[in-house]
Amino acid sequence: MPAFKLTLPVLALVLLPAAAAAGGKYGTTARLTSASTSSVVKLLETGFADCRAQLPKAYRYDCYRSVYRRARQRIRGSEDYAAADQALALVQKTLEQAVAQNADPAKPRIRQGLTRYRAIQETALPAVKARTDAALQEAETLLLRASGRRQSHYVRIARAVGSNKLLLRTALRFLGWRLGFA
Repeated sequence: MPAFKLTLPVLALVLLPAAAAAGGKYGTTARLTSASTSSVVKLLETGFADCRAQLPKAYRYDCYRSVYRRARQRIRGSEDYAAADQALALVQKTLEQAVAQNADPAKPRIRQGLTRYRAIQETALPAVKARTDAALQEAETLLLRASGRRQSHYVRIARAVGSNKLLLRTALRFLGWRLGFA
């Protein structure tokens, strides 16, 4: 019996790295499948909408950044999704820069679930929205250029990005109308 107790931890140490290398929760070996694509699409659609519904405007852009980061985690490292990862990275990095450059030090971070979000300055909202819109447009275009067996999957992801763009543009029009710009 004592040999079994020693063997089990040693076996776990041997098998855990192999299991991690074989893939896992974050899609390091995500294959081009309907399930993988659906997972990314659902996260982009529901995550973006949740940010809009649950957070004040100043905090939404950090939330959007988090949504795109999590979507990328699901496909990162997959050769099949490499171009999709690059398109989503474009949006994520644009949002990271916008939040960092326009952070509002007067507002505290707020927590939603396990994640904390930073606010941007109210005066920067229109410019940050415009930058985000441009990044979403470029990502959508990159995704729609896919060909071959990836095309149908990338088109689905592009539609989710496009729906985010539509939600953002609706907010842009509403903000412009409220500020007297429309």
